[in-house]
Amino acid sequence: QLESVMGNLKQLEGQEDLLAMAEGIMKSSKDWEAKLIQPMQKTFQDVINFENKLSAEMLNVISKIDAVDPKQPLALLKRIDELNQTWTLLSKGLSKLIDEDLKAFNEEYRAAALPVLVYPNK
Repeated sequence: QLESVMGNLKQLEGQEDLLAMAEGIMKSSKDWEAKLIQPMQKTFQDVINFENKLSAEMLNVISKIDAVDPKQPLALLKRIDELNQTWTLLSKGLSKLIDEDLKAFNEEYRAAALPVLVYPNK
């Protein structure tokens, strides 16, 4: 949605500040996502070339927990705690992005009374 709005803002004069705000949110969003998943992984062999991120680490731990042996090693339980702490930090970052950054952008957009639909420049 933000990419579409940015496309519209590029066509409107005098909206450089709002466009810069949108670009900052887009960068923050991509940076946040890159901490959760590895966007460079496109094929099954890419795990060799690119470091796993939180989602893959959690899936790895879950697969070990779901193993036949019901006894969980202490190191595995410690790793679960570490991953949960990482997720807590990431979720706070996402909340800031949504509750503060996007909210501020929407308020600025509304205050500028910009059109929802924009005809392309020729």
